[in-house]
Amino acid sequence: MARAKKKRRPKAPVSRRSVARTGLDENFENFIQEIGEHGRRARERKREARDWWYGTFGIVGPLLGAAIGMIAVAIIAWLMSIVYVIVGAPLLSMMSTFLFTNLPIFLLVFLVTNYLKHIYLSHDSLYYIVKPVKVAFEVMVAFWLFAWVLQLAGMQAGSIQLMAAGVSLMGSLAGIFLVFLVVGYIFAMAKRGSEIYGKK
Repeated sequence: MARAKKKRRPKAPVSRRSVARTGLDENFENFIQEIGEHGRRARERKREARDWWYGTFGIVGPLLGAAIGMIAVAIIAWLMSIVYVIVGAPLLSMMSTFLFTNLPIFLLVFLVTNYLKHIYLSHDSLYYIVKPVKVAFEVMVAFWLFAWVLQLAGMQAGSIQLMAAGVSLMGSLAGIFLVFLVVGYIFAMAKRGSEIYGKK
């Protein structure tokens, strides 16, 4: 009789820990660590610059920051007008006119956001009360800008749908502010006392 063939035992799965680490793995880990270290240093520099700014100018700091922000918006509008002359894109001209026309509103926006930030940085007890208001206000302003872009693009393209979407979004700004304010307070209460929602 022929001998019965011996059954081979299935090989045990190789554990990941048993696999030798390659130079590529180590390079990747070093790269990730370098990115983390770079981010940490960037946050520290940002915090130091912020502390220097508010420590040097005090309550006048937000006003100066708002003035600088308005000048930056004016420069962007001016550059758009130059590009319009070179390229001839009417939408750029409309956006440049929009920015120039609304410079006082941009100044008000910068004043509100800067002073809200100044309040919660100066008073630790108000941080979780004021920070969500600032974030909700900034989100509302972003949607306001987007609504205007939709309307201007609709006017340029002759699209009633885009114009209607912009008008509809403009009418929803108050609701957007309230929604993000509530979400901000929920997030603040959930993360209070943890590093996830720490001061920035």
